[in-house]
Amino acid sequence: MVKDCPCCGLVNPPSAQRCDCGYEFATGRRRKSLLNERDQAQNAENFEAMRGVPVPGGSTGFVVAAVLMYGSNALGIAITAATGLLALAATTSFQLGFAGFLSVFGLLAVGLDLGLRTFVIRGRLFDPHAGGAFAFLPSWAFGLGAIAFAGVIALAPRLGPVW
Repeated sequence: MVKDCPCCGLVNPPSAQRCDCGYEFATGRRRKSLLNERDQAQNAENFEAMRGVPVPGGSTGFVVAAVLMYGSNALGIAITAATGLLALAATTSFQLGFAGFLSVFGLLAVGLDLGLRTFVIRGRLFDPHAGGAFAFLPSWAFGLGAIAFAGVIALAPRLGPVW
């Protein structure tokens, strides 16, 4: 399985001990970059060239895009998409409403990510890079958030106004 660098986002081969930016996968520390000065200058130049490129939504759109791009991995996106589609199908079939959708989505996300971490990847529970990650959160935590939000929606009419 490829190794996504948590510092720069570079996808490294499974055998990589260290990323080009200097991040060591075994220790979790960042050391001196493996890139020579010319390559580092080229990366800085590329970054500066992108500075003036307009982003839909302005700086807010840029932040949202950065969080989704750099804080997510392919497994996290796949888990989120698959659970979203399955929850949508269940919600439509059983007419569960929005709280039902969030509940089904959350349960599927928690179950799928924890199952993959436990039985397939054998990753650590709180490490977003050892399993599915979406927006810097492990996919199971994203699912728990959806379940909690569904609970708030379900309880809101019973609690009445809170202000």
